[in-house]
Amino acid sequence: MFAMSGEDGDIAHRTYTFQIPTTWLQLSTTQAQQLTHLLKDPTTQQKLQVAVEKRVATEFKKHPNLPANEHFEVERLAQKSAIMQLLK
Repeated sequence: MFAMSGEDGDIAHRTYTFQIPTTWLQLSTTQAQQLTHLLKDPTTQQKLQVAVEKRVATEFKKHPNLPANEHFEVERLAQKSAIMQLLK
């Protein structure tokens, strides 16, 4: 069936495209490996947690009347931002 394509059973190139929810953090394989190594260090974990707490506190000071259902979103965005800063 594929003999006419000239590939003789070999695939020259294959591309996969995944669409992930915006709530997920998008990392390359290299970044994922780097993050795994970084998070093994308790000091790095603590720095990450402090950065997230600081960012969340700043957002709550800016928007004190933030609805309760948006608190989770603020924390998620703070985590995402802190992780990306850690990987730079």
